[in-house]
Amino acid sequence: EWDRHYIVSTMLALDTHIDYKKLRFDFSEEAVRGMRGEALGDYSSHEKLIRIKRNGQNTVAHEMGHYIDNIWGEEIFGYGHLTDRNSINKIEDPEIKQWVNNFYSFINKLEHNADMRSDYTITPTEVFARFVARFTEWTRNIGTGNRYQFETKYYKVTFSTSHYVEFVKLLQEKAKLDTTK
Repeated sequence: EWDRHYIVSTMLALDTHIDYKKLRFDFSEEAVRGMRGEALGDYSSHEKLIRIKRNGQNTVAHEMGHYIDNIWGEEIFGYGHLTDRNSINKIEDPEIKQWVNNFYSFINKLEHNADMRSDYTITPTEVFARFVARFTEWTRNIGTGNRYQFETKYYKVTFSTSHYVEFVKLLQEKAKLDTTK
């Protein structure tokens, strides 16, 4: 029951226009065997499957960050992840091109706060997934009236209020594009 509630609240924190129809979940009592070894969670872009160790709260949001990065990349470019930074010259629609350019700028800002301990933790897709986990936590706390400190460390990364506000604007712009295109 808790898992279902957490998934729904994470989806609502992100965007109601994101298509979750293809996304599947697999919960386990054990740690998940992912691409990088044993982990709390893993996202398979090929299967659109999130595997999670049961009760891995922020892990759900983190893996959903990988999912939306993937579906936005497929929606706009036909493949990959949006954080792969494919050339925006391939995009014909000027409004979508501008949104992708704004997204790339946002990712550049997040990367300045990356966890520099390994090549993996500084990748744009990993930094974005970590931000999404933090963003959904912020949103849930604000939505429940809890006081919340924005500028705190999260897995050795510090995200700020300005990152939160910029992402809200990106989600709003994307939702508008999704309803008009």
